[in-house]
Amino acid sequence: MAYGQMCARHMMFEPFSGNIAQLEERTKTTLSKLTPNPEVRPVAVGPTDGGTVELHFDHEHSTLASVPNSRAEIGAHRVELKNTH
Repeated sequence: MAYGQMCARHMMFEPFSGNIAQLEERTKTTLSKLTPNPEVRPVAVGPTDGGTVELHFDHEHSTLASVPNSRAEIGAHRVELKNTH
């Protein structure tokens, strides 16, 4: 695909409802200019089918979350992901 061409489809996967609302708003304003069919799916994606995973995050509407780790390192800062869902 050359620079400037539209994607045929753009799918995003997000398990947190607060982030879904943000992505859907950005889809209306920005992503719809890049692809004709942007879609947000309210699920987490992992290496295996089915089952459940425990998501670690720092606060309710966080954009920082992890499945395998209960802490995140952002540069020199360490953030404890104390909450799980």
